[in-house]
Amino acid sequence: MQENLLIKGDSIKELPKLIKEYKNSIKMIYIDPPYNTERKDMTYNDNRNDEDFLNLLSKTLSSSYELLREDGVIFVSISAHKMHVVRTELEKIYKKENYAATMIRMENAKKQKIGSASLKENYEYIISFYKNKNKKSLNYIKNEKYISFSNQIKKLYNSITNDDYIEDYIMIKTDKISKKQLQSLKTIWSLQEQSQGLKQYKYFDIKKSIPFRAADINMYLGKGNYFDIIHPITRIVCKKPKYGYPDIKKIEGDYTLIPGQNKYEYTGNIIQISDSKILCGNLIYGLNENKIPDFKNELDTFSHPDTIINITGSEDRYLTKLFKGIKVFDYPKPLKLIDYLLDISTKEGDFVLDFFAGSGTTAESSFNKNRKFILIQYPEIIKIETKEKLIKKDFKNIDTIYDITKKRLELTNVDFKEKG
Repeated sequence: MQENLLIKGDSIKELPKLIKEYKNSIKMIYIDPPYNTERKDMTYNDNRNDEDFLNLLSKTLSSSYELLREDGVIFVSISAHKMHVVRTELEKIYKKENYAATMIRMENAKKQKIGSASLKENYEYIISFYKNKNKKSLNYIKNEKYISFSNQIKKLYNSITNDDYIEDYIMIKTDKISKKQLQSLKTIWSLQEQSQGLKQYKYFDIKKSIPFRAADINMYLGKGNYFDIIHPITRIVCKKPKYGYPDIKKIEGDYTLIPGQNKYEYTGNIIQISDSKILCGNLIYGLNENKIPDFKNELDTFSHPDTIINITGSEDRYLTKLFKGIKVFDYPKPLKLIDYLLDISTKEGDFVLDFFAGSGTTAESSFNKNRKFILIQYPEIIKIETKEKLIKKDFKNIDTIYDITKKRLELTNVDFKEKG
């Protein structure tokens, strides 16, 4: 199959032509269709009547369904005033049961000068549907805050002596804090304020190089087994969890069944992690048998994709700079947004489709991330004043939005083939 294609033409006509070669081959579709805001100051035609807008959506989405893989997903950017129309069309074609989520992203408020409303409409929406929810395939994403927190905890841990505990520094239970350690602590405290759950991660596993916390054993490992565990220090049976212990196979470390008894004892190394807690395998104990053992819950620096996307604004400055100060496109989508969608829904080598290519952001992002792309853009005539400005900057033969898309890819060294 051909890859990295830029197709000149009408999406309604071009999409069916792709079905023979690319049926069930596209992992992710992203489109940013004309919002039908009825504004006349846009680079592209954003003034279709409702019937034309619906016809455009219905025909293109129908073809897109056949192109998408069974484990694929489609993302559609849309403003609030047409969101219900887009979702209705997606439900008709992709079916209600395959609805994935509606993401919310802060948008440039200037874009939303619609009618005479006094309230600012500062958000846009990204409606997503799976081709088949039962076969969906999304990726966990790196949580940069958690990664930064983990790095600072490690840095702090490496700076303290064996007689001290990292919890003492985080909770300010020591007067030994140096200026250098304070810098790490300020970052740690700041991240804890941003993500309250991080406040519980007060311990550090040096072997795995990861922070951890004491968590409820039944919640994380299971329940229903009513054996006993001998406390590693006092050698007395520990207070038992309310719902019993999990399967012994889920308890890591050197735990051995005492012959003839329904009791387990720990025979491995005991690690003191605070003034009041010890670590034995993946269980955390108090200093005596009166405390129910906890589970060692390690900080996971990967998380589920979020539906609140903190990527604001557009790519105006970046695109304008590429074209030597000429504004060639209204509110192009930021690369970081497409990067995020690619990260959560695709892997290297997957095919990505955008049939309202616009400024070409999807192609640049896909190329940078080693995805294969197919873009379709209608050769809509640009404003005469824009063309004249481009000529003055030595940009020749740019008459349409397609030409802008093509030139953007050339300027950013994206390898692509033209078609149509």
